[in-house]
Amino acid sequence: MRKQIRGGMFKTDRVILDPFFTPEQAANRYVMWMNDELERGSQLFSYKYKEQPVGFSCMKNIREGVYYPVLGGVYITDKPLPIGSAIVYKQLEIAQSLGGKELYTFISSNNLAVVKTYSQLGYTFEDIKYVFVKHTDHESGSY
Repeated sequence: MRKQIRGGMFKTDRVILDPFFTPEQAANRYVMWMNDELERGSQLFSYKYKEQPVGFSCMKNIREGVYYPVLGGVYITDKPLPIGSAIVYKQLEIAQSLGGKELYTFISSNNLAVVKTYSQLGYTFEDIKYVFVKHTDHESGSY
């Protein structure tokens, strides 16, 4: 999972799209985030298709009966598979197997593939938040 993340699987992330950060810094953000979540008790699930790893989800129990797929995605492969919908379905299946009655998540508005996948599966969006980054030059005091 970490190798796939470092290999660029999150290419639409707002941090990797920000020229202030290198691709390595952006990937490291996800790796460290996943490590933090595992330390906090989240569970990691790997998805395979014909014995080939194709993606993962990091799931967290946020309250009784409610699960949150904190982080997840589809791996970059030689032959891309249209499995985004299957991974979302597996998240639901996993939450249910853990006693969950509800799945709650956030998605990045710039990740069009995920927005489309969730929409096609009947998910509703309660809110959309835009995240803006302000870079400052602390030495010169300019903003």
